[in-house]
Amino acid sequence: MSKDKKPPRIKNIIFDLGGVLADLDFDKGLAAFAAIGVPDPKKTLGSDESKQLFRKYETGKAETAEVFAHIRALSAAAPTDDELTVAMNAMITGFPAERVALLGVLKTKARLFLLSNINSVHHAYVQKLYRDLHGGNLDDHFEKAYYSHLVGRRKPDPAVFMHVITDAKINAKETLFIDDMPDNLRSAGLAGLHTAHVAPGTSVLDLGLDKLPLAD
Repeated sequence: MSKDKKPPRIKNIIFDLGGVLADLDFDKGLAAFAAIGVPDPKKTLGSDESKQLFRKYETGKAETAEVFAHIRALSAAAPTDDELTVAMNAMITGFPAERVALLGVLKTKARLFLLSNINSVHHAYVQKLYRDLHGGNLDDHFEKAYYSHLVGRRKPDPAVFMHVITDAKINAKETLFIDDMPDNLRSAGLAGLHTAHVAPGTSVLDLGLDKLPLAD
């Protein structure tokens, strides 16, 4: 969390989704693409052309059919839409119960929000994964969930943080943003938010959120 002389009184917490609440395994995702015929997926899907399309997809400016056609053109096979969906979702590996329990505790102490860079395929899958594992609706943990493909902006664009601050009518100085990506945290800090990093090898449970000086 950002270091002040006196710990801030936190009234609002904005959570990232993947890598903070839901587990991600990028190697498993790459292996799934290799299994449907994409050669050297890390290099192929990491090309400037691919990254630009995926960013458009995460901001609602590209359709699933366009993304599937792009990946299919890169593949040595002819993967079906179902196979492409499975490959895309393979990187999302879990939704630990202890993190869900943490949300329940914090909801009694602060206003909770979600801000996620996500596309429509991942969005549908993570919602289903949550229902299958825990029942109910993931979004019910939050006063509002902000998904990049619906908002039209993605992190680390400073505009997405300002959108959340304005739309939720929150004071940035009373708000903590939690993410696993340093670039996103830097941008959030420029928007005036306090930040906490879920570093590699740690989890959101290691941040000691239950000990934060949450405002009454």
